[in-house]
Amino acid sequence: MESVGRMFLCARCRERTVLCSSCDHGQIYCGQSCSSAARVEAQRSAGQRYQSSGIGRINHVERTRRWRLRQQEQRGPGAQDADSVTHQGPQQAPTAEPVLSSSLSAGAEPVATVEAAQTQWICPACAAALHPWVRLGFINRRRARASLRSARARPFAAETEADLSARSLPSKSQNRVLASE
Repeated sequence: MESVGRMFLCARCRERTVLCSSCDHGQIYCGQSCSSAARVEAQRSAGQRYQSSGIGRINHVERTRRWRLRQQEQRGPGAQDADSVTHQGPQQAPTAEPVLSSSLSAGAEPVATVEAAQTQWICPACAAALHPWVRLGFINRRRARASLRSARARPFAAETEADLSARSLPSKSQNRVLASE
């Protein structure tokens, strides 16, 4: 029997991905390449945030000073600093043309056919055949179990408004009696 898969868009490259229920563990990336690249980007961003903080700036200055001292010791005394780190090299112009030229994109029309709706999905992780209909969200097993437990714990007898009003706050006359006691 074909299992039902979950379709999602990769959080990095926005590629449509379908995973079977057994391989789906809440992934948000299409594969290892996007996951690794997103991790590198997150680490780079965290480093930039750290170096822009006060403590990060001080540590960066100290680390750079120590590195320059090591470089100077390796070159020897009196050697000039040949490597300038103040400017970037020249930017190279892109040589390849865009993949879709204006003539191709103008004639392209979206095609919606019955075959597209009946696409046979295959899980990229385990190569299992999936049902043509896929879910777009997660299977929330924890929430489903919790709602079943709370439904079992509820009493089946419905309370009337009279029952609820009888349990409300005591009236003024009841307060006088309670105060005198």
